[in-house]
Amino acid sequence: MVNIKQKPKAKQNAEAQQDPIIQMQQQEMQIKMKEVEIKEKKMMADVAADADKLALERERLQADMEKEGLRIGSHTAQVKAKLESQQQLDMLKAGLKAEEMQARNQAEGMRMGIDVAKTQQMLNQQVNKGE
Repeated sequence: MVNIKQKPKAKQNAEAQQDPIIQMQQQEMQIKMKEVEIKEKKMMADVAADADKLALERERLQADMEKEGLRIGSHTAQVKAKLESQQQLDMLKAGLKAEEMQARNQAEGMRMGIDVAKTQQMLNQQVNKGE
C-alpha cells in the first residue's frame, strides 16, 4: 500500500526535477563530481610518474655505486701492483747492493792478500840478502 502522504511527495519530487533551477544545480553537482574525478585521476597519474622517477633514480644510483666500486677496485689493484713492483725493485736493489758489497770485500781481500804477499816477498828478499 502506498501512503497518501508519499504521493504528494513523489509528485513534488517530480515537479522539482522539472524546475530549471534544480536542473542547473544538479548539472553543477555533476560537473563538480567530474572535476573531482579528473583531479583524482591526475593525482594518481602524478603519483605513478613520481614512483617511476624514484625507480629510475634508484637504478641510476645503484649503477653509480657499482661504477664507483669498480673504479675503487681498479685503483686498489693498481696501487697493490705498484706496491708489489716497488717492493720487488727494492729487493733487487738490496740484492745488487749486497753483491756489490761482497765484490768490494773480495777485491779488498785480494788487495790485502797481494800486499801481504809483496811484503812477505820483500822480507824474504831482505832475509836472503842478509844471509
